[in-house]
Amino acid sequence: MIYTIFPAEPDEMPQDFSTEREAKEYAAVKGLDGYTIESTTGDVE
Repeated sequence: MIYTIFPAEPDEMPQDFSTEREAKEYAAVKGLDGYTIESTTGDVE
């Protein structure tokens, strides 16, 4: 699976992760106020 995090901040770019946990940790480290995580099939390259 690919987990893409879409930050609410317009100056932040979406990022892909292998796990939802990694995506949430990224959001916490970056201090994102709001975000959406969407999952799709495939592998992060």
